Amino acid sequence: MQAILRVLVYVLYLLVHLVYTAIRNLYWKVTGLDPESAPYERSAHVLGICARWKLDLITSPNLLEDFILCHHGFVHPDWIFREDVSLYQVTSSRMVFVQTGNDTSVWDVSREPFSKPAQHRLARRVIVIPTEHVLRLVRETRYVDRYRDKIIFVGNTARCGSTLLCQILHSTQECVAYSEPGVVNDAYRFWTRFNDPATRDFLKTSFMLLCKKPQNRHVAAHVVKVASSGSYLLPFLYSLFPDTPDLFMYRTAAAKLQSHTRILKSIPLVIPLGLAFYINDRLSDYLHVTFLLRPPGMSDYCRKLVKTTRGFFGPLLADYLFCIQGYIRSRDNGDNVAAIKYEDLVAEPTVTLGRVFSHCGIPTDLIPRTLGVFAVDSQAGSPLMGRALGRESQKASLTPQNREDMRRVCEFLDIPDLSNGADVPGTL
Repeated sequence: MQAILRVLVYVLYLLVHLVYTAIRNLYWKVTGLDPESAPYERSAHVLGICARWKLDLITSPNLLEDFILCHHGFVHPDWIFREDVSLYQVTSSRMVFVQTGNDTSVWDVSREPFSKPAQHRLARRVIVIPTEHVLRLVRETRYVDRYRDKIIFVGNTARCGSTLLCQILHSTQECVAYSEPGVVNDAYRFWTRFNDPATRDFLKTSFMLLCKKPQNRHVAAHVVKVASSGSYLLPFLYSLFPDTPDLFMYRTAAAKLQSHTRILKSIPLVIPLGLAFYINDRLSDYLHVTFLLRPPGMSDYCRKLVKTTRGFFGPLLADYLFCIQGYIRSRDNGDNVAAIKYEDLVAEPTVTLGRVFSHCGIPTDLIPRTLGVFAVDSQAGSPLMGRALGRESQKASLTPQNREDMRRVCEFLDIPDLSNGADVPGTL
């Protein structure tokens, strides 16, 4: 019921947005405020926010339509280099940034566990700039040539401690963590052109603009956590910065099942979206691309994947192993990526973090700063916080049917058999 109500409210919001935007754009043309006629020096269109709404704060992609906007002014594109301005959406025709004013905690994962809802909630202004003008600014300022920071991508299986890992790295005070930012959704829309040098340069530039170096602060690494649903395309992301190490986080299959079943009530769109995959191929493909960060045409493949299972939890196990397949493909491609097992991290934090920091080239003497993070709910303040989901039982185990489903899926995905509880290859 909650999911249906939220969808109905979103449809109403879109109708209001459509009517308002049509009238507003007509007014702009009549009064000479049309942003398309602005010269380069004043091509950054600053907009005030009248209202805001997202279908789902965590899974929905960042869109300009998330806001109902009014004209505020035109400024030079170099406005995007301000400390309180962050990249919100990337398309081939425009880039959208949000400005938060005095509150620069958008990337403070200790306060805001997920980047998309943080940007949406904290935005005070929206800045829209033609992509060609952003790229001109980057060329004229030699931004890419001067960029020296390290960008590390973190893939994961979901419900595996990847948000905790982001907060651990953030707590070193020398890393900036981005937890499932919307730019990842946008980058995946270019997947058919990933092998095109111009597209790769464009995407690298986009991530460099996302991961701006904070003023007056040393940064050992920028850590970009990818939503688990995008794991299929991890090899493409990892390959954008081949000289930097990357990470993949997972936990045991039994614990993953136990944890994932608890969140269904907190993300109301999960169940209707899951059912929609079986209704219509075109709708299913749209949902895969928009919400699950997967290429068009993957819906049929995923249905065949799920059909290899027999048990009630088969689809969740299939999704878990599907994420791991993306990581294994990256390793097979020669990417410098290593896996972290959640159970190892919480059992021996100092030892495991020593391996993680060494792999990433982060000074290990920063580890003592991080140990207090383990006592805090890593997703506090979000719909997925432990208090909202309830306590997990102490024991989690797989049934014989679960193990058989895992064996079938591993065979289908052509990855090592993990049904016997073996660690994922390359675990630190």
